[in-house]
Amino acid sequence: MDKAAEVEKSEQAVNWTAAAGIRTKGLFMLGYPAKPGNHRADQGLVRRIPMTIMNLTKFTPYPARDLSRSLRTNIRDDHWNA
Repeated sequence: MDKAAEVEKSEQAVNWTAAAGIRTKGLFMLGYPAKPGNHRADQGLVRRIPMTIMNLTKFTPYPARDLSRSLRTNIRDDHWNA
């Protein structure tokens, strides 16, 4: 998602935070198409880090966004009208 975060540094920060007695929260997105790596590595990270709570969401390609255009989905703009 064009983030400059490094997994190793994030994991260490969560470990330090939990060791200090501060509650931690993990926010994860499933199915982001441009993400390199494999799901097994992601599962390992989720199991390793000490989280008080975790949120898992699925990737949603919103219309008229660069990534949505590149995915060639069957989602049309009129599907998003309220």
